[in-house]
Amino acid sequence: YEAAAISPVKFERRADQFKRSSLKKVDSLKKAFTRENIEKKMTKISSKIVPPEKREKIKKSFTPNHPKSSS
Repeated sequence: YEAAAISPVKFERRADQFKRSSLKKVDSLKKAFTRENIEKKMTKISSKIVPPEKREKIKKSFTPNHPKSSS
């Protein structure tokens, strides 16, 4: 009986450890994919590839509630 009573404690600890590590992973992903970081990367990419006229259209498309241009 004693061995059975000890194993759930280990299991709980392992579950808590797993929960903690997964929360850390989620936090690091959130930091990596913040809106600012994505915008910086998009700016770098777009400045290399896209001409300035299209770049403005792309920036407008990323802003929320932007008025759609008729093209």
